[in-house]
Amino acid sequence: MTTQKKIINTSKRFLTWAKDTYPNKFRNLPKTWIDALHPPRIATQSDKHIYVTLEEAIKLATILIEEGDLALQRDRAAAA
Repeated sequence: MTTQKKIINTSKRFLTWAKDTYPNKFRNLPKTWIDALHPPRIATQSDKHIYVTLEEAIKLATILIEEGDLALQRDRAAAA
């Protein structure tokens, strides 16, 4: 299963759960809109790979980050 398909299916399950669990908060979210979410028929992939230099990877792995900044923590872990 492609990543895009997984993301769409997980989003649909989450939105359905949220609407069922919290109907007052999500009353403006139509069930038909959730059902209309579909991954693209043709998966697009980038033909061009983007590489980083060793210096860039080291800089990412050693950058100081604020506690609780999960996005930067993820980036640091990916660079390590």
